[in-house]
Amino acid sequence: MSYPKGLPLHTIWDDIVFLVESTKDLLSLALACRTFKELIIPDHLTYRHIRCDIRRKELWRLLESRPRLARGIRSVELAEDSTLEDVRLPEAWGNSNFSYSYRSPITNENMTLLKNSISHMTSLREFTWTQFPESIHKVINISDVLTSSASRLEGLSIRAYLSPFRSSYLRFEKLSVWTLTSLKKVVIHNPNQAAIRMVLSCPDIEDLCLWDLPSGCASHLMQNANWKRLRRLSLGTDEIPISTEDLSMWGVQDKLIKSFLQCLKLTHIFCHFPVTEVDYTSLKWESLGDLCERLSSVRTLTYLEVDLVREITNVKLTRDENGKYTGYQSVSLKEAGGQPQSWTDIFLDLNPQRYS
Repeated sequence: MSYPKGLPLHTIWDDIVFLVESTKDLLSLALACRTFKELIIPDHLTYRHIRCDIRRKELWRLLESRPRLARGIRSVELAEDSTLEDVRLPEAWGNSNFSYSYRSPITNENMTLLKNSISHMTSLREFTWTQFPESIHKVINISDVLTSSASRLEGLSIRAYLSPFRSSYLRFEKLSVWTLTSLKKVVIHNPNQAAIRMVLSCPDIEDLCLWDLPSGCASHLMQNANWKRLRRLSLGTDEIPISTEDLSMWGVQDKLIKSFLQCLKLTHIFCHFPVTEVDYTSLKWESLGDLCERLSSVRTLTYLEVDLVREITNVKLTRDENGKYTGYQSVSLKEAGGQPQSWTDIFLDLNPQRYS
């Protein structure tokens, strides 16, 4: 890095501090030198990770007006303050007056301020947005917000709890035409076609979660994906059969799934089946075993979780040294003293060493 003559020494030191990634290393540097301490605390130390509500306009205005401050931010997590266990803001902002109605819509001003702020975040690596439908009343263009930083992102999570007919409110069009080689982790709820194209353009994904996939999207992904590094896969879809009758009807589709899984080195799989798409009254444990047998061809798999609608807290299947299933254990919610509920988790642990 070269500097023009006459550049203030303060600016050079600020650039050095900017390159330090670890918070622990920042603290060590601050303790070692008073000059660095004045640079690091508070600006560099407290403006590395932001977790707050998008409607905090004054924060985004500050970051928009101070590019050197914004450039050090590594992660941004947006959600309603009331839903966050820990709002991460510089101390001055944490105690500032901030209030809004739970149903207050996200405005064009909110989006513009956010976009302009992120345009200065040249070190942004993770972007997370969790939003509930009460505050989403118009199109939210994720592409526009992330245009300046998308090529550097390593993690992208968009959790917008929208009904399928409102999923078009989230726009990914510009991102879908890029090859996002840095992206390692992707979580998207209610992905539309542009979001699917974006995911397929990310060759180095390691952790992928797509919730409430539109009909036909799971098959499209399996036919076109080329994720050599994928290790964790979570799909919310009705396209993976779990009953014996479904299995007998699949044929070519079943071969597609097996071929897709065998090409990967997955260690974790999570399957979620929409309650409206599966007849759980006819589901038998033998059917569940069939599903596990089909997935057992993934020799690297150590964990499989299937989300179902039953009065069961968990199921664990064991395998012998030859990889054959030897039995399972189940716990009823009623037997455990709990109350029946519509959504429960079934855990299928396919690592026999855990039971040795």
